[in-house]
Amino acid sequence: MVDIEKLEELPMKMSRKDYLIAKYGDMWSLRRFDHSWYRSDKSDYYWTKLQRILKAHIGKNVDEAYSKYCKIVEPYEKPYFFDEFRNRTYYSADYTLDLNRCIQVNPDRWQKKKKPIVFRSFDFTYGYYDTKNKEYVRTPERYWMYDNTRYIYCIISGYEKTFETKQDPEYKRLKAEKVKAQRLNKRLLKQEAKEKEYDFLTRQERLEKESKQKKLEI
Repeated sequence: MVDIEKLEELPMKMSRKDYLIAKYGDMWSLRRFDHSWYRSDKSDYYWTKLQRILKAHIGKNVDEAYSKYCKIVEPYEKPYFFDEFRNRTYYSADYTLDLNRCIQVNPDRWQKKKKPIVFRSFDFTYGYYDTKNKEYVRTPERYWMYDNTRYIYCIISGYEKTFETKQDPEYKRLKAEKVKAQRLNKRLLKQEAKEKEYDFLTRQERLEKESKQKKLEI
């Protein structure tokens, strides 16, 4: 026969909930055991708090909103606040500030940003200035993405100019001039290649002629 009283005395595996309650007293103080990269409650994420504060302060002072945000997030999460007011790579910022430093919803927030039309001259070349080694490099080292303050983008020769539309008269003129320069350069390169080939053949003929002359003298 199995002794039921002895079974009750055997150790039992505790659930996560029971373990946390036994260790911390309750399930409410989640910050005590949650890792910084994981939150048990979605409302504990910084972006959830940020969006709530921004929506509640539309038309109100941004400094007041920022002050409230900083009180409820971790120190390293504070800089994320103003990211909502900066344009992204392809889309505009979700919020803007008016002249009174009040938060306003950006009406163009869902519109995809137009890719700028950049004209580069025929002789355009670019590079990067390495502030550490004090020299220009064509392509930065692999770790430049982790230390982008080290390399400064710069134009080595020629120029570039940005236009809003390809229909701009100046853009059309510059484009036509560049195409003309490219065609001329192509012809010059072909001519130079032919001249080198002709010079090579004439040198070969000269060497053969001198070799024949030496054989006759012998």
